Amino acid sequence: DRIIQIEDESTINMPLMEAVSKLRGPQGTKVTITIMREGFSEPKEITLVRDIIKIQSVEALYLGQGIGYVKIKNFQGNTTDDLRASLARFRQEEEGLKGLILDLRNNPGGLLEQAIAVSDLFLSSGTIVTTVGIGNQYRKSTKAHAWRTEEEYPIVVLVNEGSASGSEIVAAALKNNDRAVVIGNQTFGKGSVQQLYNLPDGSALKLTVAQYLTPGDISIQAIGITPDIQVLPVEIKEKEIRFFALQEARKEKDLQRAFNEWGNNQEKPFTTIRYYLPPTEDTRLDIELSPEERRQRLQNDFYIRLATRILHSASSWKRSTILQEVGPVIKAVEQKEEEAITQALRTLGVDWTVGEQGSEPPRLSATVRFDKEGGVVRGGEELQMTITVQHEGGGPVYRLSARTESADPTFDNKEFVWGKLQAGESKSWTVSIKVPKGALTHEEEVRVKFREYFNHTPPDLIQVVTVQGLPRPRFAYAYRIVDDGTHQSVGNGDGIIQRGETIALQVMVQNRGAGPSEEGVASLRTRRYEEIFLQRGRVKIGSIPPGGTEEVFFLFQVREKLEGEEAPLELSIIDPVFNEMLFDKITLPVADTFKPELLAARLIERQPPLIQLSEPVPGSAVDTPEIRLAGTVRDEGEVRHLYIFVNEDKVFFQTGQNGQGTEAHSVPFSTRVKLKEGNNLIMIVAKDDDDLTSRRSFMIRRR
Repeated sequence: DRIIQIEDESTINMPLMEAVSKLRGPQGTKVTITIMREGFSEPKEITLVRDIIKIQSVEALYLGQGIGYVKIKNFQGNTTDDLRASLARFRQEEEGLKGLILDLRNNPGGLLEQAIAVSDLFLSSGTIVTTVGIGNQYRKSTKAHAWRTEEEYPIVVLVNEGSASGSEIVAAALKNNDRAVVIGNQTFGKGSVQQLYNLPDGSALKLTVAQYLTPGDISIQAIGITPDIQVLPVEIKEKEIRFFALQEARKEKDLQRAFNEWGNNQEKPFTTIRYYLPPTEDTRLDIELSPEERRQRLQNDFYIRLATRILHSASSWKRSTILQEVGPVIKAVEQKEEEAITQALRTLGVDWTVGEQGSEPPRLSATVRFDKEGGVVRGGEELQMTITVQHEGGGPVYRLSARTESADPTFDNKEFVWGKLQAGESKSWTVSIKVPKGALTHEEEVRVKFREYFNHTPPDLIQVVTVQGLPRPRFAYAYRIVDDGTHQSVGNGDGIIQRGETIALQVMVQNRGAGPSEEGVASLRTRRYEEIFLQRGRVKIGSIPPGGTEEVFFLFQVREKLEGEEAPLELSIIDPVFNEMLFDKITLPVADTFKPELLAARLIERQPPLIQLSEPVPGSAVDTPEIRLAGTVRDEGEVRHLYIFVNEDKVFFQTGQNGQGTEAHSVPFSTRVKLKEGNNLIMIVAKDDDDLTSRRSFMIRRR
């Protein structure tokens, strides 16, 4: 269902949290919504009675042979009670409960007290978590209690990079108190505590006030929980192999201004297993599966298969004992997965077997070749990168592979596989690299690092790829009020807004840039939902050539209850490919009586400030630690201010005022900025006196 109206307010382009706040209210009160769904000929109105909604945060399934499976999606107010109920059901099964898999993968956290209660459920003593204020001025440790603790059976906790905050507290508490074995990947690393302070103007400030320490006073901030058994998927497809390069998810350490210096977790996994992840065409979500299909998916899940084998082999509930005894299980699993990987590579003509070393060390050389001259590639093109390895003599090499390293994700973590090479053999492997169409002009250094079973590798290769960005669009627009009955408008046709009219806002999107835009979206929104009812607020825009225009129409009703003589709206025009965007606030006059002076403003043209750069040359490379940025910002109105960002840090601000204290139409700027080694993303932002904003982004590489 799509909720298109809440009470008498349109939800078109309404922020999610604002819609949620309008749906919520005192228990037992009513709210009327209008919904549209596939198959409806027209929207339908439904009245709901507000009540407490219990979110199902616990999914439980008995896997048989004494093994229970529980997935905690997040920590809600009823999580611990639901978990207790699930464990009680497992114990009623014929074979009882002999081992538990606690799945915390992709659990973002939730209520801290529930995460503590879940941990306490399995612990009879020991620290669960310690909260420490900045500067150690405040310290509070939460301990486990022996009351109502679960009986002692082995537990495996599953985690991944999506396990954060509360789920990390549970995993660390059970691991560090010797209660559970943790399987998976390094977790998110959310170990800080925030507090919300309400301000007098109705806004709020969220401030980091403390950090969580796991048992042993270990800070996981920006590091995460290290699993006991790390599991790494190996994907083998005809056009792409992902063997050693992990697809890194965004974590706490990647967030701007994260407290990366707090973390002190230096643990390493007890062991690491690589497993073959076969291709699948089933992209359905778990919620779309029948109970039997869900069970089948769980049984095919490598994490769960491994956890089940470990639980069956465990002679104790203690983590330390389980890890001491798990060797034979790990060896058997590794052997089976290695066979699957070897077979999958064989279908691509790669011999992944291992033999004896030769009496003479192998002599290897390697070269890189691009299908485009000089490694120069334009945005939107594919670059074929071929690495050829020549075995010039000596003993054979086994499991030879390579991986690229680059600061640009486009060129990073590309894998090449040759497997076994005998003396005199030469093998090539080609990888296709798709350069995003919206890529900026820049040079990118790509390093190729080799691996081999006995560490016999050729030297690293270093290549510089030059990306040539395409000419980019630059948006401007004009608009006109339509109230003459065309385009679904309802009004008197005078081109002036009166209360009660339904207005079609005609927007002419113009491309004044050097290159064509891609398909994008124009959106109109208002913050006065009760007074201005949006009926059409989002319109797709096709590709617009340089100098071209595309016409779109928005539709809204100005209600009788509108206060004042203005209808405030917000317009956005976005090209997601080139990341080109325009945001503007539009204030439309509303007049219940005819005002001739408004007729002169029937067509309004709006163009954001023009940013002209005199130095440096975008996409160039320099040898100095800092450079001079200079240029001019021009506007048909007046330039209010401009900012310069280097790698997301604001490094420069300038007002648009001239010497007389008034804003100018043309504002020169000049400053020196520091660069880090490698590529630096520089963005110049300019605003005019109506808050119409433009930006210009480019790359500079420091060698």
